[in-house]
Amino acid sequence: MNPNPNPNTLQKTMNAVITTGKYIDKQTGEQKKNYLVVGKLFIYRNGGMSLKLDAMPMCGQTISFYNIKPKSQPNQQQNQQY
Repeated sequence: MNPNPNPNTLQKTMNAVITTGKYIDKQTGEQKKNYLVVGKLFIYRNGGMSLKLDAMPMCGQTISFYNIKPKSQPNQQQNQQY
């Protein structure tokens, strides 16, 4: 397996994310989750997928996949959700 896939065959990249805990938002009083990006999911045009982990989730944790959001401009507020 080629660790550096041909970018011409790459369709999409997504964040691999786990939930690390919960907290109460002080402004809204809503319960929210803390997230940690543990790697990237590469999806190829031929339907294949590769998962590159930068951190190892603990046994029993679920890895979720989210589209990568573009980085915000320095004057914009950052959104905590993935």
